Amino acid sequence: MRRLGVMIGGLLGLVWLLATTGLAARPDLQPLAAESACIGSWNIEWLGNAERRADQPDPDDLAKYIIQSGVDLLCLNEITHNTETDEGRGNRTLVEALRLVGERTDSQWKHVLFPKIREGDRDQHVGVAWNASRVTRQGDPWRLPIRRSKQADIWQRHPFGMKFSFGQGKTDLVVIPLHMKSNRGGEDVTAKQRALEAQTLIRSLGELQNHFDDDDILLIGDTNVLKETELTLSRITFNGFRDLNGGEHLTWIKSDRFAAAPFDRIFVPDDQPEFADSKMRTMRDNHLGSEEAFRSKLSDHYMVTTTIRIMPDDD
Repeated sequence: MRRLGVMIGGLLGLVWLLATTGLAARPDLQPLAAESACIGSWNIEWLGNAERRADQPDPDDLAKYIIQSGVDLLCLNEITHNTETDEGRGNRTLVEALRLVGERTDSQWKHVLFPKIREGDRDQHVGVAWNASRVTRQGDPWRLPIRRSKQADIWQRHPFGMKFSFGQGKTDLVVIPLHMKSNRGGEDVTAKQRALEAQTLIRSLGELQNHFDDDDILLIGDTNVLKETELTLSRITFNGFRDLNGGEHLTWIKSDRFAAAPFDRIFVPDDQPEFADSKMRTMRDNHLGSEEAFRSKLSDHYMVTTTIRIMPDDD
């Protein structure tokens, strides 16, 4: 009993010491506000191109999956530009799917696609969809000043940055949806192309940060990286980013010819408090019930998401 009393007394003394020295009240040692936002990325296989994917997704299935994810901001890959919207380039199926999302969640959704390097190429665009009731577009998409190589074919799906705000004086950020070189052509060759894409991307980020006057940059999307040892990843992470798919979670669904792969990744700044607790989730659970049904009716990629803190803006 005496020993228990000593332990209790010691604990009370520690609490008193923290209180009297002010440590217990230090805001930097307290949890930040619980308000948060969910950001995701989804490669919707050949959405809008019935010649490449005959079984095109139904808008209702797209809407259900997007609602289930809880995303506020969704980066997009492999989208065919086949209509125009008030925001710019768009996709007809997405227009209807996002209308259903808005109707069922009492929100307003918008989307925009970014042009590819080849004029007139309307397939496999990248872009962004967002809940305009929660997040506000800040200006126009900005084309990163990528220096192209004469030795390798890079960035056919040219990267753009787009800035969004989660409220006056609160967190804002710039998302860069990625769709890097595929493995078609052989892993040895294409890994070098992706590494060059990563190098040229990193070199262009300073101009992007100056353009948007912001350091909160998310690189997010389909990297097509097969192995964690690929130079592409270290060229990004050695330059101030944390790979949230460091655990090599499989995001691409296996086919008859190829194994499942950790293609989709989210890179967050490693020195910004908004992303201190961010982790990546792969959205395997869905209303279709099985991996086979998901691959058949929606995509060969699962959506990936992360959560960021909404707090007073620090840049």
